[in-house]
Amino acid sequence: MLLNPTLPVREYPGRTFGCTCGREHSTRLREMIIEAGALSKVPALLGRLGFARPLVVFDRHTRKAAGDRLMAILKEAGVPFDFFCYPDEELLADEKGLGALLMALTPENDSLLAVGSGTINDLCKYTGYMTHRPYAVVGTAPSMDGFTSGVCAMTRGDMKTTLQGTMPLAVVGDVDVLRLAPMDMIQAGVGDILGKYTCLLDWKLSHIINGEYYCPAIAQMMRRAVDTVAANAAGVAARDPAAVTAVMEALVLSGIAMSYSVNSRPASGCEHHISHFLEMRFLFDGRRPVLHGRKVGVATVLAAHCYHRLAAQQPDFDGAAANVVSFDFDKWAADIRKAYTRAADGVIALEQSAHKNDPERIRARLASMKAHWPEIREAIDELPSAGAVERMLRDSGAPAYPAEIGVEVPLLREAVCRCKEVRDRYTLWQMLYDLGLLDSYAAEAAQRYGKTE
Repeated sequence: MLLNPTLPVREYPGRTFGCTCGREHSTRLREMIIEAGALSKVPALLGRLGFARPLVVFDRHTRKAAGDRLMAILKEAGVPFDFFCYPDEELLADEKGLGALLMALTPENDSLLAVGSGTINDLCKYTGYMTHRPYAVVGTAPSMDGFTSGVCAMTRGDMKTTLQGTMPLAVVGDVDVLRLAPMDMIQAGVGDILGKYTCLLDWKLSHIINGEYYCPAIAQMMRRAVDTVAANAAGVAARDPAAVTAVMEALVLSGIAMSYSVNSRPASGCEHHISHFLEMRFLFDGRRPVLHGRKVGVATVLAAHCYHRLAAQQPDFDGAAANVVSFDFDKWAADIRKAYTRAADGVIALEQSAHKNDPERIRARLASMKAHWPEIREAIDELPSAGAVERMLRDSGAPAYPAEIGVEVPLLREAVCRCKEVRDRYTLWQMLYDLGLLDSYAAEAAQRYGKTE
């Protein structure tokens, strides 16, 4: 059957769909249980998945949230398992965290059961991939969209990067647990989902300008889920079970969408690039980290502002093409070393292989942009305004401006100017760079949304 973007999210696992885009879409996810009391269904689920002796993985926080209760349920049901609890107060998905988990695995552990959200999930996902073990995840907070994706966000050599992982066979979200998660984590899930507004637009425009693969059905599937979360934002602030369920389902669907497209295009774009840049800089500067989804949310407001500002003007495509000069790699690399510090080598290596800033490629993109400008403006018109995204975030109680998470004007300006280098992906920021507008847009947006010192 053809992929139907209006199907309830529970209908997608375990099925393969044909599609009008010409591809066949499938996901490794076999089951999802998102409901009140879902923990009680885990023993039967593990039996259906064929997990003989899983290693149950959590940290001190997620152990308290669901780990102890889950282990009691497994013991009562006679399910064999081992467990590993991370002792770290500030656990990172990095070499240290990965090494500790690998050391905890025994030959008898044929599978992993992650109990947590972003970091725990990424560590189990990558460990499963590296050791050829299947895994499932019990979410403890609806805080990020990586539950069911086939990639994991890891920090390697101080560089935030995306690595191949193994997609879970099942995801469990006990709404009785999820709705009691720290409110900033629930709000982070809302921010991560609202970021799909701008990332889906990035994806569509890259299709228009560069001919990149794009699936309207996947985009529509994701847009419906985002709109549902937006409509339930006020309920999130009240911990309403239906609203929390909508957020968790959208987060799971985001991972399914990534598996359908075989990349993270339906889930990550210009707003995520700002988040990744700020995450690295906060880490390098010794500042307290801010949850990924909260950074994505405030970056989405800023990106929506820039998108609509661009649509309101008529860019000088010919002038921009005439002003493209030879790419001074050495000067650019020096700027990157200042901006990315310890992570600069990875960013520089990426440009050496991707050539995003090659003048001939820029001129080709500008010519395509000029030819398709009416279509581009029409696509931007479908994006909610910055004010609308701000209201959605504030209805959930989440911050809406980078200033509210401590991002100063100079750092925000640098993030807008430099974050495009963190991935080989065409987004709003590369479009503005090609047009010669990135610096001026970064300066204006930083003053509007950044923290004054």
